[in-house]
Amino acid sequence: MADGARSVLTGTQARVILLLLLAIAGMFWLAPDFARHWTMMAAGLGFAALIFWRFSAAGWALASRVHIGTRPGAGMQQPAHGAEGTLPFYTILVALYREENIAEDLVRALSRLDYPVDRLEIILLTECDDAPTLAALDNARLPAHFTILEVPPGRPRTKPRALNYGLAVARGEFLAIYDAEDRPDPRQLREAVAALDREGPRCVCAQAPLIIDHAQESWVARQFALEYQLHFGVLVPFLCRFKLPAPLGGTSNHFRTDVLRRLGGWDSWNVTEDADLGMRIAGAGFYTTFITPPTHEEAPLTLPAFLRQRSRWIKGHIQTLLVVWRRPWSFVRAVGVGGALAAHVSLLGGVMSALVHAPLVAACLITAIFYDSWTGMGAIGILGYLSIMALTLSAPGVRPAHWRTLLTTPLYWPLQSLAALRALHELATRPHFWAKTDHGLARLRPAEDAPPHGPEKPGPAGTWPRIRRSNPRAAPDAMPLPHNS
Repeated sequence: MADGARSVLTGTQARVILLLLLAIAGMFWLAPDFARHWTMMAAGLGFAALIFWRFSAAGWALASRVHIGTRPGAGMQQPAHGAEGTLPFYTILVALYREENIAEDLVRALSRLDYPVDRLEIILLTECDDAPTLAALDNARLPAHFTILEVPPGRPRTKPRALNYGLAVARGEFLAIYDAEDRPDPRQLREAVAALDREGPRCVCAQAPLIIDHAQESWVARQFALEYQLHFGVLVPFLCRFKLPAPLGGTSNHFRTDVLRRLGGWDSWNVTEDADLGMRIAGAGFYTTFITPPTHEEAPLTLPAFLRQRSRWIKGHIQTLLVVWRRPWSFVRAVGVGGALAAHVSLLGGVMSALVHAPLVAACLITAIFYDSWTGMGAIGILGYLSIMALTLSAPGVRPAHWRTLLTTPLYWPLQSLAALRALHELATRPHFWAKTDHGLARLRPAEDAPPHGPEKPGPAGTWPRIRRSNPRAAPDAMPLPHNS
């Protein structure tokens, strides 16, 4: 992929950034008061745009009474493919690395999907040297429609690289990806088929909402759960409703396989391949829709785990923005001015707010304590909190526990700054490093129900189909799927 994230900066981008940094440093050296004033003004305008965006999304959600998963008959339209026997063939890809703790849980969760197994293939992608995960799968009783695909050695060792190997051999007309800890709603595949048929050929992806199902386990998990509730309950549906560029979630995406291949699959070098693909979908003239059956996920339980994951997300969003900025006018022509603004509020707004949260909180506190005065940024902070309250009010499935969590959310925001600093350091030193999130640590996830039709054709360990693709002499960045230039 010529414009992918493998090259962090082009020569032109590096020169522009260097000139901007020199200009800012010179301004602070020669006219510090002027520089501080305009820095605060720029930060205030950026936060104002983000706050306006949140209020707009909340107003739309309230006006249209969007209650995901609770409206009578929501998301239950019949697929246009018609009868059971004419449902399209579906491929599911799951990239696994060091997931031996939850391999059996994953198989159990995916076996509950309500879809004809003769129209379904589930490919479990493992690194060829990940012996513990392979051993766990060897000990599991995999149904006949599960396949293991071993990914050969190579660089970078990332989830999107593994997904591209799966995409190269996928047989499905439609394709979905899940994470190792996911518990998707059994109706999700059928609803995705129905939604994509209903929307037409320009709609190439359906995103399902992600829900944290063990929020009571720690303060970090509670904050994460509230964040997901607002993001996938209001903000992403808002983007999808108006066909604006939507940064996808890292799981529960349902694609038209042929178009996904034409787009070049995933960028193996981008550590938020989901956000990147969402921008490329929009840039190619397509759009994403939203479906209601959710996927239940596991949240980080501790601050170190949160910082590792969040720093990867911020680093990947910066990578995505840098790729978009290489051909900015092409992107604007494809998505329109409104679409470009929406993309930047979603990505750049998140990155910049993460960077400045802690410094601005400190500046407001110092001003209030030592100078007995609230600055304009204090008012912006209050409006920002009110905008989160508005999103909470308009989000589906909000319970009293979410409102209690909201009381301490201002303590959560400055933590984003720690993750943002770590992201900038990694972007400079190891841009393609994938900070692995450990799964299977939650102790309070609800028990799963039994599969809707019982286990499908289980067999003894070692008897299911395998696809071996181990090639020690493969090129470092070898991929069976060629990317578009």
